[in-house]
Amino acid sequence: MIRICFYNYGGGELHVSRELEINREVDEYLIRHIPGLQLEATDSEADMDDNSIYYFSGKNEAEACGLAKELINSRIRRRSEMKYTIEIVDGLL
Repeated sequence: MIRICFYNYGGGELHVSRELEINREVDEYLIRHIPGLQLEATDSEADMDDNSIYYFSGKNEAEACGLAKELINSRIRRRSEMKYTIEIVDGLL
């Protein structure tokens, strides 16, 4: 399972789509551009609105992580303070 966490702790409500300058939800964008990727769940840490967590499954998770990183890096707004992590995990945390 792939876990992608977008965050801007203490920065108020995080709008990931706006930070990536895309006009759709980030999960839809990643699924559209990464073959075989499927959304499993969404979450946030401590029920705060300054972070968003997405869990995906896919056939080749290592390759999907690399593609996701490339897509995110190519789209992130120039002066964005949003950070993100991508990791392969054993299941929903």
